[in-house]
Amino acid sequence: MRVQRRTPIAEAARLLREEKTRCLAVMDGDALVGIFTDRDMAEKCFSAAVSGETEVGLVMNSPVISVAPDSSMREALQLLDRERMRHLPLVEADGTLRAIIRARDILSYMAEAMPEAILNQPLAPLSPWTREGA
Repeated sequence: MRVQRRTPIAEAARLLREEKTRCLAVMDGDALVGIFTDRDMAEKCFSAAVSGETEVGLVMNSPVISVAPDSSMREALQLLDRERMRHLPLVEADGTLRAIIRARDILSYMAEAMPEAILNQPLAPLSPWTREGA
């Protein structure tokens, strides 16, 4: 889903809800200029300074961190992890937005394409888990 940067937050929130998505690509014409997520709604949009008429471009995540469509799954997963992102735009060299993917999309693909190699791996090599915010 795409919205223009001047789209009111109330309209963006309606689209998130109705389309059952967690992320909108924020565009300025045909150029990707930001990302607006359900997390942004929760964290940024419930302050006195923000109303339903506030433009989504004022609260979006920008600049956009993206990868090329021919990037490896490893590169994409490492970027998502390093930047603590949930959504990663795939952008062509000419700036065309191809898609927005999630780590879950990559992992689901890998589990489907290589079930024996992926699903039978032991969990032990993983780093110790810590609670967020701890």
